[in-house]
Amino acid sequence: MGTATPKVLLPAGIGSGSDRADMRSVLALTVGLFDADPNCKAIVVCVPASWREQCAGAVSFASRITIVEGGATRQESVCRGLLALKGKLDLHDGSIVLIHDAARCCLTPQLVQRVVEGVLEHGAVTAAVPIVEALSRAEEGKVSTYVDRQDLWSIQTPQGFLLGDLVRAHEEAQHSAEMALDDATLVARLRPVHIVMGERLNIKVTNPHDLEVAEVILAGRR
Repeated sequence: MGTATPKVLLPAGIGSGSDRADMRSVLALTVGLFDADPNCKAIVVCVPASWREQCAGAVSFASRITIVEGGATRQESVCRGLLALKGKLDLHDGSIVLIHDAARCCLTPQLVQRVVEGVLEHGAVTAAVPIVEALSRAEEGKVSTYVDRQDLWSIQTPQGFLLGDLVRAHEEAQHSAEMALDDATLVARLRPVHIVMGERLNIKVTNPHDLEVAEVILAGRR
C-alpha cells in the first residue's frame, strides 16, 4: 500500500452520515458487517501488536468482539484466533467458523449466508470466482505460454469450516511444520473443501487504487 498506517485502518467507505469526514476504515466496515449479523456469536480480530490500540478503537462499536495479537504469518494469526475462540460461549467442534480477510470490506451478507449454508451442506467451503481473463506465463516481461483457464478459480474469503476440523488442521500443521497459503489448503488434508460462488466485487484492498474502487462499490450500495 505504501503507507505507514496498516491498510485496514485506512478510510474506504462512508459511515452513517453523508460527509466524507465520516469515512470508516476498511477494518470497521468489515467488522461492521459481521457485527450486524444476528447469527454471529463471536468475532475475533487478529492485529499487529504495535497497532492493537488503534485497531481496537476502530472497532469499539462492535459487540461480541475479541482483539488478539497476530503472529508472523497468516497461519499463525489464525491459530491464535482459534485459541481465543475455544471455550467461548457455547461453541463446540460442530460450530461454524468463518475466516475472512479484513481487507475484503466489500463482502455482502448474501455471500456470508452462502458460505454458512455451504458449511452446513459440505462441512468445508471457500468462496471463489471463476477466472475469466486470459492467463499467460511470462519470461523476462514477455508473453511465454498461455494457461488453460478451464477449471481455474480465484480463491476469496470468507472460508467456512467446522471448528473441530479447523483446530485439528492447524494442530497437525504445527506438528509437521507445514505452511499453507490459506485455511482451505490445511483443511483439505482432512476433508474435501467445496467451492461457494463468490462475488467479483468482493475485492481485496491491496493498493491505493483498490481503496478508490472500494469506495465506489460501497457508495453505490448506500
